[in-house]
Amino acid sequence: YHADFSEFTDEGEYYVSVDGGRSATFRIGPDVFVPALDTTMLGLLGQRCGEEVEFEFEDERYFHEECHTAEAELSRVGEDGTRDDSGGWHDAGDYGKYVVNGAFAAAFLLKAYEHFPEYVAKKKLLIPENGNDTPDLLDEARVEVEWILKVQLESGAFSHKVTALNFEGTVMPEMDTQTRYFLSESSAATGDAV
Repeated sequence: YHADFSEFTDEGEYYVSVDGGRSATFRIGPDVFVPALDTTMLGLLGQRCGEEVEFEFEDERYFHEECHTAEAELSRVGEDGTRDDSGGWHDAGDYGKYVVNGAFAAAFLLKAYEHFPEYVAKKKLLIPENGNDTPDLLDEARVEVEWILKVQLESGAFSHKVTALNFEGTVMPEMDTQTRYFLSESSAATGDAV
């Protein structure tokens, strides 16, 4: 079923009852998505690579030390030497960093600013950059955008990801000291970076 509540503005808790059942209770109000935004932004902070991270969420402390600060090898993309790829966000359950996934997430943050500039300008997040002249949401997007710019190759294409050749196992990011590699330029990564 599809229910359109766009005309309904009375704040409160509701449910929909139809023959055969009742929906879960849901809330209508201007701030229903604030907890989801705050939690998502803490998640991105927790995924930051190359810096110490510490925050609390629901009475739990989350922390990791500075990690993955050694330059990554370029040999697998046909270039010589190593290059700095510090910064950005770790992806999912591994400590690889992927242009496609990161660009997708950063684009949503930038789009949120385009759609809601007044709200985003005032929204305070628990990030180290809080209190500067840039909206916090844009500061968090910058973490990933600056990393993406570091993985553009001499050809102009972008590396698909930077990661170790083997999954790290269940260790804190600072304990992962494997050599990391720029891997396979790709049309998807290049398009998403652009």
